[in-house]
Amino acid sequence: MQSNPRQAPAMERTRHPGIYRRGARFSGSTRGASTSRHRMLEDLSRTFSEVGVNIVEARCVTDHPMVKNRFVVEVGDTATLKSCVQRLRNVDSVFDAYRVTPTG
Repeated sequence: MQSNPRQAPAMERTRHPGIYRRGARFSGSTRGASTSRHRMLEDLSRTFSEVGVNIVEARCVTDHPMVKNRFVVEVGDTATLKSCVQRLRNVDSVFDAYRVTPTG
């Protein structure tokens, strides 16, 4: 029986909280809060792209004038995720960005 080449490999936990492995990449979550403005999502997406991070899932909830963002991303290592969160904090109108880790 042949495996489906389009099927994503199973995710496995790593020793880093909130990071899951898929092949040579890891999956992690970030959250952030910002004020709502034109092209905010574009600026956030560009920031992920510039760092070399893939967005796997995004959820953006607007309660005017605020926006709460949650992103599940694929990264190569935890240092890249840390760098990404730091750069998200520097995006205009973002006042909070952080990595989400699972609770005990």
